[in-house]
Formats: sequence, structure tokens, C-alpha cells
Amino acid sequence: MATILFRAAAITLSLGIAIGVGSLAGARDRTPESMPPALKGIADCRAIAAPTERLACYDKQAATLVAAAEQGNVRVMDRESVQKARRSLFGFTVPSLKIFGGSGDDDDADAIRSVTGKARSARILPGGQAQFTLEDGAVWLTNDAVTNMRTPRVGDSVEIKHGALSAYWVSFNGGPKVKCHRVS
Repeated sequence: MATILFRAAAITLSLGIAIGVGSLAGARDRTPESMPPALKGIADCRAIAAPTERLACYDKQAATLVAAAEQGNVRVMDRESVQKARRSLFGFTVPSLKIFGGSGDDDDADAIRSVTGKARSARILPGGQAQFTLEDGAVWLTNDAVTNMRTPRVGDSVEIKHGALSAYWVSFNGGPKVKCHRVS
């Protein structure tokens, strides 16, 4: 009996984590009918009153969920992975698919509003625009010539903020801000 209770607690904890992490990817807004089949099966187990039958259901559905994950049909991301993915996409226009949690709106509390880092490379193009690459490989370009600021250099601290109307503003070493956009 103790073994069954331990297994039930371990499975319930594992499933709770999986379901909780799944909610980061939009499951929190879903009814059981609109969940992916691998997750719906686990949710359906909760309705079984008899502990032994409920545990058997959880065992079966957990195996189904793990198999789906191993086959690449289901992906589970923790909050840290979601934030890392959001940061890597900062500056790009991404459709509101809710795949990285939140509502997909700019008002989303988890949305990335700014990034900071160091310039891995920096150069001035013939038109006076600054092109710079951050440490994570993101390439940015100022919209206009950088006449009101010193030329950015490798190793400079860079802060890019998301502004109104999908505008982005960059500042090097805390200096003046200039509009920019993500190139790659």
C-alpha cells in the first residue's frame, strides 16, 4: 500500500509539473476539450474517484505523454526556456501563436521589454548607420546615421528597449538613444 501511495504521489507531482509547465504554453486558457490529446488524457484521470483506477489511468496517460515527448509530438518548456526563446526573438515580428506563454499581446506581463548585453561587433556603414551584433548573435542596425553619438565599439554595453508602435531604441554605454531594428 505504501508503494502505491508513493507511486501515486510521484506521478501526481510529475503530472502537476507537466501540466503546470504546459500552462506556460497556453494550456491555462484551455478547457479539457481543447487540450492536446496527450495532455487531455491526464486531465481526464482527475475525474476518476477510485484511487486504484485513477492511479492506473495516470500510469497509462503518463506513459502516453512521455512517448509523445520522446517522438517529438509534444514539447514541454520551463519558464526559463520560454524566456530564453523570447529573448532570442526580441526585435522580430512574431505572430501571436501563444507558443511562448502569455496572451501574445504587447500588454503581456511576461513580454520582454528590453535586452542588454555587449557588442560583439560594431561598424559604421557608408550611410552613417551603425550595424552591431550582440553576444547572442542578434544583428541590429540603426535606422538613421549615428551623428548624435559616439561610434559604437566592440565591448560596449548595449541596451535596446521596445518603444511605442513597434519601435526599438538602442543606447551604447548609457549614451543617447537612437532608433534601430533587428536584421537577423
